[in-house]
Amino acid sequence: MNSRFAPLLHLSVAGPSAGDPYPNMEFAVPYDTARALRRGRALLRRRAGTLVVLAERGDDAGAPRWLAHQRLRFGLLPRDPAFAIAMELPGEPAAVAVYGNADVATALDPPTGARLAGTVLRHTIARAARPLQVDLTDSAGARRERLTLGADDAATSVSFDLANATPGLYTVRESPAADGDATRYYVDPELVGEPLVGIVELQVAAAFYDAAPTFQAAFPPRRERLRYYVVVRGPAAAAAQLAVDDDGGILDGRPRIEFDAVPAAEIVADPIAAQLAADGGQVVSFRSRSLEPRRPGGRRKIRLMRNAEVLIDHLPSPTAEQPQATMTLHLTLK
Repeated sequence: MNSRFAPLLHLSVAGPSAGDPYPNMEFAVPYDTARALRRGRALLRRRAGTLVVLAERGDDAGAPRWLAHQRLRFGLLPRDPAFAIAMELPGEPAAVAVYGNADVATALDPPTGARLAGTVLRHTIARAARPLQVDLTDSAGARRERLTLGADDAATSVSFDLANATPGLYTVRESPAADGDATRYYVDPELVGEPLVGIVELQVAAAFYDAAPTFQAAFPPRRERLRYYVVVRGPAAAAAQLAVDDDGGILDGRPRIEFDAVPAAEIVADPIAAQLAADGGQVVSFRSRSLEPRRPGGRRKIRLMRNAEVLIDHLPSPTAEQPQATMTLHLTLK
């Protein structure tokens, strides 16, 4: 029987331009996945931000499908710090988005937020009530361990020994009753030290050998208020005539953005405005009413107006490397 290698699946992470794979994404491969790939006669190739799993195929229909029903896990590791600025990531420093394909074999489920943990899972107690039950369950919902804090137990945290646990999602619930708020953890001693933004767990279906699916993890773009500071040298009345207007919604294919002038009382208490005013000039500021996503290439026709006159036709937009959506302009008016 002749054999060859062909794609079994494709995995990527969407970049700021929807649909395009993020080119600077690395994929961490834990030991259990590397072993499964070797035993399953498969190879990994990285192509322009996409991870391709290549599997050995036979020429006849009865050829073995070595990786069918195996679990493959990959950590998502951006090599460009701009990714964390442009995209909305899980809020905690040790949190990751966990993706799977449990619902539909050829598509990723919505992500689950989880905290990374190693061989010892330390959970900070959130409830003051005593006595308190703290349950640890695995991804299948089976309870692995229950700890009970007595009426006089003032402990602020508990620990679970997971040295021999299977890597994956675990849930900790604390409650005086049988159910309670859930905190999810992703346990993997190998990955816990990596600056991951996500983990993808894929259950390989036999049908992948017939048609290789494409999986793409997507993080929502970061949304924030656009803020413009304008330092004006000239008459105070001229600064009061300024406004920011958006005339590029149709041109960019996006909703129109409404801007408001920031009240003078807020500007006085604003440390950024105070720093700008220290060099002389009057500071006025404008902010968007809505939270706006970062956009590759910025936005066109967001204009600085003086009454009906257009002073600047295209105001700057925050770049991918810019931590905050704050822009500063200097003007001399008569």
